[in-house]
Amino acid sequence: MRGLKSMRLVAIGVVAALFASACGGGGGTETPEGGGELKAYLGEPEHLIPGNTNETQGGTVLRNLYSGLIKYDADGKPTNEIAESIESDDQTVWTIKLKKGYKFHNDEPVNADSFINAWNFVAYGPNANGNSYFMDRIEGYEDLQAAKEGEEPKAKEMTGLSKVDDYTFEVTLKEPFQAFNMMVGYTAFYPMAKECLDDVKACEESPIGNGPFKMDGKWEHDKIIKTVRNDDYAGTKAKLDKLTFNIFKDEDSGWAALQSGEVDVMTTIPAANVGEARTSYGDRLIEEPNSTFTYLGFPTYDKKFEN
Repeated sequence: MRGLKSMRLVAIGVVAALFASACGGGGGTETPEGGGELKAYLGEPEHLIPGNTNETQGGTVLRNLYSGLIKYDADGKPTNEIAESIESDDQTVWTIKLKKGYKFHNDEPVNADSFINAWNFVAYGPNANGNSYFMDRIEGYEDLQAAKEGEEPKAKEMTGLSKVDDYTFEVTLKEPFQAFNMMVGYTAFYPMAKECLDDVKACEESPIGNGPFKMDGKWEHDKIIKTVRNDDYAGTKAKLDKLTFNIFKDEDSGWAALQSGEVDVMTTIPAANVGEARTSYGDRLIEEPNSTFTYLGFPTYDKKFEN
């Protein structure tokens, strides 16, 4: 197993550290002064539902379509985004107050119900969300899990979530956890529109987010995901007019597209081309510390690999 020490990104024509930088956020890299379209390399996402998206490709898209309680700056430091405050006197009961004015792309308000309903949806076992376990610190989580396959859980809502008013809710954890306020910027904790919860299948194909970009049409599987700037966004508005994700089957195909100008930015360089990228792209290649790691795994469950 080999830990990667850097993330490699090349931009041609436009330089951007992360797609979120195009929203005018932190980071020391340049962003477009305004307008235009950025075409980015992407692999095919597994999902585009926050509670079920825990891989890089889907997460990259959702980070631009959604805004969470907090965001992480270029140094990884969490800062409030939709949250006005996240406070606790005992690290067990957390009071979360929301900023007013944020809306989903269908004009639903982003309020306490948007988070409470979304987190219960994520936690409810029969929904089979890949991020369900992120809710397991919240009181009542176990009651949303079926004891046996085929059985219905005892409850559909966690007792640890309670609404104080339209823009305030409380989260009661099973035991003190000091870092709770730093983890709620992850995809699993994004709010969800009622329209999306009512028809999750449709929302998967055309997500209803609350972030600086919104969908332009539906997810065209294995081909493209088009987004445009959300001019009604209550936070810092995106500088780009359009952010387009061109989907490729592998990094080699993406690398060829980068060289031909079909895409402007690629967040992962094929290992065989790293040297070429360093030579050819100069300061347009950005290498930064990253928590990513790769490994060579063997299917030991297969008898051919027993020894």
